[in-house]
Amino acid sequence: MRMEPSLVEPEERRKPRKEYYLSGKEYLTEREAAHYCGVSLAHFNRQRGTYAIPTARFMGKKLYRRRDLDEIIDPLFPGTLKNRVKSKS
Repeated sequence: MRMEPSLVEPEERRKPRKEYYLSGKEYLTEREAAHYCGVSLAHFNRQRGTYAIPTARFMGKKLYRRRDLDEIIDPLFPGTLKNRVKSKS
């Protein structure tokens, strides 16, 4: 018996992406931290040791400080305003 192809487009069959509301949050869960860094959770977990990202456990959750993530990411962009400001001497 031959099945008819699905009438639903592949895009419509995918799970909707979870939205993260990170505005104003100082501490991020592991999944939020990965999203904040723009990588998948699996990739974040594989690479976090490489960057020595500090974590804290609280109520069974592994938490990351947003500023720690920023301190690791910001130096990777030499053209950022923070790195372009010249000291007046």
